[in-house]
Amino acid sequence: MCYRRLFFSLPALLLLLVGCFDSHWPQYYLRTCTINTNGADFRQYDSMQLPKEAIYVSDTYIFTIHAGIEVREMNSLWGRSITPTSLECNESKYLVTIPSESSLFFCASGDLYTCTFAGDSLQNVTPNLDKQLINPSLSNCGRYITMISSGFVHRFDRNSGDMIEFPIDLEAQYALYNSQQDKYYLFATNNLYTLDAMDNNPILPMEAVGSNALFSVSKDLRFFASCGVMLADNPEVYLARIFDSEEQQITEIGNCHTLSFSPTGLKLFYSSTRRGLADIRSYDLESGSDILLTDGVYQEIWFLESISRIHVRSDGIKLMFHGHTSKHSHDL
Repeated sequence: MCYRRLFFSLPALLLLLVGCFDSHWPQYYLRTCTINTNGADFRQYDSMQLPKEAIYVSDTYIFTIHAGIEVREMNSLWGRSITPTSLECNESKYLVTIPSESSLFFCASGDLYTCTFAGDSLQNVTPNLDKQLINPSLSNCGRYITMISSGFVHRFDRNSGDMIEFPIDLEAQYALYNSQQDKYYLFATNNLYTLDAMDNNPILPMEAVGSNALFSVSKDLRFFASCGVMLADNPEVYLARIFDSEEQQITEIGNCHTLSFSPTGLKLFYSSTRRGLADIRSYDLESGSDILLTDGVYQEIWFLESISRIHVRSDGIKLMFHGHTSKHSHDL
């Protein structure tokens, strides 16, 4: 009986083996890739695995948060910690980088700290605060750092060292202060809320796309984006919503899987699958023009199956992203 079962299973086994050696059989990889924001110089890096949350300052300084703050260079296999092990950063997902000063601000063990990109000159700038601060953000004027704690928003003045705080009725995950508008923007359960300074009446200008939406914010804090899957749709429908806080209007982009704003201009970079493969596109926030940067095919045998977590370098010249790529030995 065992021999009979083996005999009947041989064709399927042979078919599997032939498929493995078939010249058209795809090989799948998870890799970090880069491309210039003009669509040139697409590259894949074999040794570097990009974390979900990363700050792409330069090819020398790519910051990530784990238990502490780590920095790595492009295509490096491992990062190195620049913060002491006594500081715990597990509760905070974001940090502030200021390339012009080679300095960063981050929350650890409930306080706000600052140090250089190399980890030198470490300083606790809120040593006497009794709240647990997390998730710092930089104002569009560069003077203020906004953080949250349970039930509170905090704003630190880099010039004077003063801190103000006020209670909120939302359990926010992230808060930003637009100094030109004198207004706060909060992400709570991924929805976007606004608060006038020292006001406790939140306004909801934009709802999240799905329950696990990805959000991004332009450097000037004018544009806010939410990207995700529409929960009520089957099959899945990917969508991005972009809120213009000056014009008070929302723009939607269909088939948008992930996105990130340019730090140097009014552009949004995003990935879609409109052509079957994962592509990268540049969207002009003023004119609405949509330009294809890469169609998902590289050197005829490499294909981008999906793209996640686009990170734009601080000079706005290059994108770094996590991509599932496949390789075929012959052009299909």
